[in-house]
Amino acid sequence: MSQALPAWIELRWPAPISIQSVRLTFDTGLHRHLTFTHSDSYLRKMHWGSGQPETVKDFNISIETEEGWDVVEEVRGNWKRTFSKKWGEPHTTSALR
Repeated sequence: MSQALPAWIELRWPAPISIQSVRLTFDTGLHRHLTFTHSDSYLRKMHWGSGQPETVKDFNISIETEEGWDVVEEVRGNWKRTFSKKWGEPHTTSALR
C-alpha cells in the first residue's frame, strides 16, 4: 500500500521572518547512476533540454498572512532542476509552502 504525497511542503518558523528570495532544487534524476561516458545507457534515457519525468513542472509559492495563504509566485512549465526567485520587496511571514 503506497501513501499519497502531500500536495505541498510547508516550512514554518516560530516568529515571522522577512523573505526576499527563495531557491528550490528538484530531484531530476539524482537517484540515477553517475554517467562517465557518452556511450552509457543511462545517458541515452536523459531528456536533454527539457525536464526529466520527475521534474516538478507546475507549482505555486505561498506565504501565510493574517488573512490566510497568499500566492506570491506561480510557475508553469518549469523544466529546470533549480528554481530561484528574488522579489523586489520582502515578504514577512511565519510559514511558506
